[in-house]
Amino acid sequence: MNIYLLMMIFVLGGIFGWIYEVIFYYLNSHRKKVYMRGSNFLPFINIYSIGSVLLVLINYNFRKEPLIIFLLSVLITGVLELFTGLVLDKVFHIRLWDYNKEILNFGNINGYVCLRSVLIFGLGGLFLVCGVVPVLLLLKGELFNIISTIIFIIFIIDLLYNFIICKIFKTTNARNFYEKRGLKYLDF
Repeated sequence: MNIYLLMMIFVLGGIFGWIYEVIFYYLNSHRKKVYMRGSNFLPFINIYSIGSVLLVLINYNFRKEPLIIFLLSVLITGVLELFTGLVLDKVFHIRLWDYNKEILNFGNINGYVCLRSVLIFGLGGLFLVCGVVPVLLLLKGELFNIISTIIFIIFIIDLLYNFIICKIFKTTNARNFYEKRGLKYLDF
């Protein structure tokens, strides 16, 4: 593992999460509405970025043990989702997702986590560690390091702008920007 690989995993994980959520909520609305997800200008969701890096760091040593990777990914993402949902709800009074209002929500724990989601995330962790990481390792080198750094910095600037800068300077965040252009966000 090196920092450049982890930076690219951060970006790719967040993009995967954005794609997954846009598709899922489109299906959840019975193919009637497309909802924007996340809170950034770029198509990525922060919790997926963080979760992807955690999955790689914890699971990489088990890369020849797919069942262990899958089970650890289910456990890690379930705990991350439950803990994040609880903290956002109870401490900050923000509810970014609620499995009580979604299709296929079996194994649901107070809307914070459900079995369907962690099983999908388990498969995602398996694909990440056994599929994506080996491909990225083939690309490693000085050019990969430069590209990873530039892309990572762009995504971090987007994240910092939307969570800190726009609040300090009262500027338009990504959500307001996209809503003014007719895109809908899903609120719980």
